[in-house]
Order: sequence, then structure tokens, then C-alpha cells
Amino acid sequence: MLWDDTFGWDWYAIQQIALFGSIVLGFLGIVGATEGWGFFWMFTRLGSWIGLHSEAVLIFVIVFSIGLFQFLRYKGGY
Repeated sequence: MLWDDTFGWDWYAIQQIALFGSIVLGFLGIVGATEGWGFFWMFTRLGSWIGLHSEAVLIFVIVFSIGLFQFLRYKGGY
């Protein structure tokens, strides 16, 4: 859990998630570089997938932002 009502943000958990994510992305980059795809192949593939499915991504972003806004309102006591 990244948020606690008593203590706030759990920065240690956020740090661990960022470290694990950078290790995984670094490993994927090394594998992609050895296969001839380039180091940042996963980002180019993700960008092309978002370009192909732009309407679904836009719907997801809108619904997610509405949910996040309502969650922040709930936590703020409104």
C-alpha cells in the first residue's frame, strides 16, 4: 500500500517499485540491444501500440482521471 491515512506516502515502497522497475527495464533493454532491436525498443513498441489504439487509451485516461479525482475528493473529506 502506497498511501496510509496516518503516515501519508510510503516512500520506501515507492523507492522499491522504482528500483525494481528500472532493473526490469534495464534488463529488457539489454536483451533488446543484443537482439538487434535497440535499447529502447519497449518504449517504441508501446508508443506504436498507443498510436494504434488511441481511442481506447483516451477512454482509459479519462475514466482513470475521473476515478483519481473522486478518490482525492474522498480522501480530502469532500
